[in-house]
Amino acid sequence: MNTTNNTKYTSYLDIAQKLSREFPDKTDNINPADIAAWCAECETDYIGDIESHREYIDFPIIVNNFQALLPCTLFKLLDVYYSPYSSGIDVQRVTYNNNGSYINFATNQKFATDNDGNDIIYIKYYGLAIDPLTGYPLIKKGHEQACEAFCTKKIFLSDFYSGKLNGNIWGDILQELNNQLQTAKTPFRHMSNQDILRMQKIRFNMIQKPYKIPIYQ
Repeated sequence: MNTTNNTKYTSYLDIAQKLSREFPDKTDNINPADIAAWCAECETDYIGDIESHREYIDFPIIVNNFQALLPCTLFKLLDVYYSPYSSGIDVQRVTYNNNGSYINFATNQKFATDNDGNDIIYIKYYGLAIDPLTGYPLIKKGHEQACEAFCTKKIFLSDFYSGKLNGNIWGDILQELNNQLQTAKTPFRHMSNQDILRMQKIRFNMIQKPYKIPIYQ
């Protein structure tokens, strides 16, 4: 995806370039893939802007030893099933346990296989927008400063723990991150009426319905 003329998203590479200009001595040995992972973590775990997320259906993930690693771009897991919706077969949901990083299955669970012979399971979820050409997460415009501040914290974290970084400077880094996160959590810049209705639907689905709450006593 060409993000140069994209009004909604930018690339993690733009953030990596800004950081390299600001901290050239610190970023020379940092893999750009780390910047991508930190930006994804910031978007998913700290900003949590529902409006910027997309719905993924029939997303295959590989199963090893009856567990499957969840995508780092995942915001909300909606469904886990054996056969894809697109197959025309009735969806066969499976029982699983989600520990936050992996979903685990019973040892008698059967799986589908991909073309390479790997066991796979399909999931439906809301998550970050992904560049289809690179597979890396896209950063919503308006979130760049928050992602930069989050990456800055990650870059200087080891210096703080080792005592190389002054406590006052570390406090400034944390305060800047907090300020930028608060600014990024105002999501209405890119929202149409359709987007607002979609966001309300996602939030409604995250609330457990009273009639589904089990009564034990």
